[in-house]
Amino acid sequence: MNDFKFAFRQLARNPGFTAVAVLTLALGIGANTAIFSVVNAVLLKPLPYPEPDQLVQLRADWSGSPSTVIGSSTFIAARTQSQSLARIAAYSGGEMTLTGAGSAERVVAGAVTVDFFPLLGIQPALGRNFTREEDTPNGPKAAILGHGLWQSRFGGDADVLDRTITLNQQSYTVVGILPAHFQYPEPFQLWTPLALGETGAGGGEPLRSMAKACSF
Repeated sequence: MNDFKFAFRQLARNPGFTAVAVLTLALGIGANTAIFSVVNAVLLKPLPYPEPDQLVQLRADWSGSPSTVIGSSTFIAARTQSQSLARIAAYSGGEMTLTGAGSAERVVAGAVTVDFFPLLGIQPALGRNFTREEDTPNGPKAAILGHGLWQSRFGGDADVLDRTITLNQQSYTVVGILPAHFQYPEPFQLWTPLALGETGAGGGEPLRSMAKACSF
């Protein structure tokens, strides 16, 4: 207790040093808290999906440089040949122009294979997932809305299901609405089928892929 009183008197006599010491401690504690928050979210805290320990991300190794970006033909080959993965899905993303039901709006859109949402155990809050027919070249054009876009653009109207919207001057039918808590892997506002087919149309379209391992 006496040591504490002595230290307090010394700090009171040197306000400049005290201010620097307090600021240094604050910065150190803040930096460590921020680092722990990132490590906890990325490495320690499990993903908010069923059986998160079975989820893996596929990587391509180009001349010793691993990358999460793979070509569509590589994805098709992995999906066809894999015997240790229960499901394998791919996604890409970009901006699209949404028109109709208001002024034109640029939205961030994800394109996914039909197994993407089932792989993560995600069921639409309203409507349904994409069908395999929709996830084929020249298949019916469908869209699933993110919860935020559904609220901001369509006022949370459940009647938006089966309604036609226009994306990049093409008509899409709204088939589902995602749950409010879902936001992965990027802040996509809506989703469309990737529609690669069985040969990987284009051969080199940049994709990212994830998979769920089989339970043995």
